[in-house]
Amino acid sequence: LFHETLCLFWRRCGQNRARMRRVLHVLLFFPRGGSAQVVRYLARALPAQGWRPRVVAGSLGAPGEPGNAVTFFRGVDDLIPVPYDAAVAAPDPIMASPPMHPSYEDRLGAPDRAFARLGAAECEHLAREWTRILGAGALDGAGLVHLHHLTPAHEAVARLRPDLPVVSHIHGTELLMLDAIEAGAAWPHGEAWAERMRAWALRSRVLVASSAPSAADAARLLALPRERVEVVPNGVE
Repeated sequence: LFHETLCLFWRRCGQNRARMRRVLHVLLFFPRGGSAQVVRYLARALPAQGWRPRVVAGSLGAPGEPGNAVTFFRGVDDLIPVPYDAAVAAPDPIMASPPMHPSYEDRLGAPDRAFARLGAAECEHLAREWTRILGAGALDGAGLVHLHHLTPAHEAVARLRPDLPVVSHIHGTELLMLDAIEAGAAWPHGEAWAERMRAWALRSRVLVASSAPSAADAARLLALPRERVEVVPNGVE
């Protein structure tokens, strides 16, 4: 039911189902949480329903390690891993190429600094790098892009293919950061990131949340009408 419901939303987002056989999933983060699980079981299950998923995901660690995208997404035929190993060792991981992804959490000394601590220069670097990554063939043949979380990947897709319909999947952690910003958290660039995330959400054809409370929070924090956010509970294997 989870897969069938998402396919229904995808078909509703485009003009022609035949053009939408290829769906691109983009996950900025290396596999480490629930969103990676969602991407994995969607990508494995959708071919049986006539869809050809392609996954672009961050990767950290050698083959066999849990954060390695090739290991984690074993069984996904079309995978483009984005390695973060060199970035983690760089003087500024966020400004490396490819860059380490930021985080919605603020953890002292972590290589994945909090989004809300990054200024305009770091944001533009992330957008340019992801435009380069996705522009190297990842979007070829795609009729729809399914972006997981609200990240600079949205900006990259808008620069490369503004015509493509976008489904944004809200997994919850971004809402926690937005909630803290709204409550007055002392991050130097918090409100700027909140504005970016609202703009990315507004560009999306459909937003997906896993529960009614999450959908209500997404609508409130992203300044969207509640009907713009669809509720699709996460499936399980």
